[in-house]
Amino acid sequence: MIKCNQCGIDSSDTARFCSNCGNKLAVDRLIEKKPKNKILLGVVVVTLGVWMMFMVVYQVFFSVSAVDKELIDTASKTNANCPMMIDHLTRLDNVLAIPPKTIQYYYTLVKFENMFADTLLLKDQIKQNAINTFRTSPDAKFFRDHKIIINYQYKDIHGNYLFQINVTPEQYSE
Repeated sequence: MIKCNQCGIDSSDTARFCSNCGNKLAVDRLIEKKPKNKILLGVVVVTLGVWMMFMVVYQVFFSVSAVDKELIDTASKTNANCPMMIDHLTRLDNVLAIPPKTIQYYYTLVKFENMFADTLLLKDQIKQNAINTFRTSPDAKFFRDHKIIINYQYKDIHGNYLFQINVTPEQYSE
């Protein structure tokens, strides 16, 4: 109950004016203060909203696809055995998965030195062999199905860069 300042009569808690004299009742008694629980609830709701927006942005812009995760796993398993000789001329030094949908192989040609190698002829031969392998090999099915870009980088026995080969899905799908 609210007591009127003018006539002293009690009025209901929800009344704005005195029921006896019509005087405006004290406003400060009518204003309910927000309970602390409502403020805390508001903070929790805002925090959850910000967190959900962050997760959506992360998933859209920064998440790694299942295909890239598979490439990362493949590179990791291969690197566990590196360096390894592929044939008597070629050593695989390491493999790197580069999202989106790219894998890069780093090779050393152990019998070549940059100044003596015919790199253009060698590059063309290796590229054609790689394209044919990815077109026909059952082991390359994952690459074909997911349109993976394959890069090869070659260096000579002294670590000098020789050339890079890029094989695109368009090249091995022709």
